[in-house]
Amino acid sequence: MQEGQRVAEGEVIARWKTAMSARPASRQLPGSRPPRPTCAGRGGTGGCRRGAEARARTGAEGVRFGAAVDTAEARFNKAQAAIKTLQAQIAVAQANLRATQVSFDQTLIRAPFTGIVLTKNANVGDILTPFSSAAGTTGAVVTMADMSTLEVEADVSEASIAKISVGQPAEIQLDAFTELRLAGSVSRIVPTVDRSKATLLVKVKFEETDPACCRT
Repeated sequence: MQEGQRVAEGEVIARWKTAMSARPASRQLPGSRPPRPTCAGRGGTGGCRRGAEARARTGAEGVRFGAAVDTAEARFNKAQAAIKTLQAQIAVAQANLRATQVSFDQTLIRAPFTGIVLTKNANVGDILTPFSSAAGTTGAVVTMADMSTLEVEADVSEASIAKISVGQPAEIQLDAFTELRLAGSVSRIVPTVDRSKATLLVKVKFEETDPACCRT
C-alpha cells in the first residue's frame, strides 16, 4: 500500500498480526481417530441390515442360527453408532472452521470506503494501538480520503452573505491551477462568524472534477 494508491471499499490494506493469529489455525478434534464401522457387508449399514434379516429368516428355521442373528444385529447397531459419532465430529469440525475463519477475518484491516491513500502511517513490524500515546506506536495504518466528496472553503464577508444560498451555482478556481475553472455549488454555510475578519465560512462542492487536481 503506497501513497496515492486507489483502494476500493472492503479491499484489504493491512493484516494485523498477533500472538494468537500466529498460531496454527487447525486444532485436533476430540477423538480424531473415529471408530470404523465393523460391518463386513459391502453395502454398509444396508448390508448389515440385509444380513441381519437373512439370518433372522434362517434363524426362524432352526435354533442353531439364533446366535448368528444376534451377532448381526449387534454389528448393525455398532455401525449405526459409529455413523452418529462421525456425524458429530463433522459438525464439530465445521464449527471450528467457522470460528477460525472469523478469527482470521478479524486480523484483516479493510478500506472503509473507496478512495485514495493520502498518507501511509505504518510499515511492516510497527506496533498499532487504538490511541497512539505510547512511544514507538501509531494509531492508524493509512489516512484515506474520498476524493468525490471534496469541498472548497471560502470566506464570505458579512455584507455579502445574504447573497449566498445553499445550492447556488459557483465557479471554483484553485490557487495551484490558476487557469482551471470548475463548476461547483454551495453545499453549506457555517453559521459562525470570524470576528477577526468579519467573515463566514462557506463550503462549495465540486460538480465537475479534473484529473489534474482531483483524481477520483
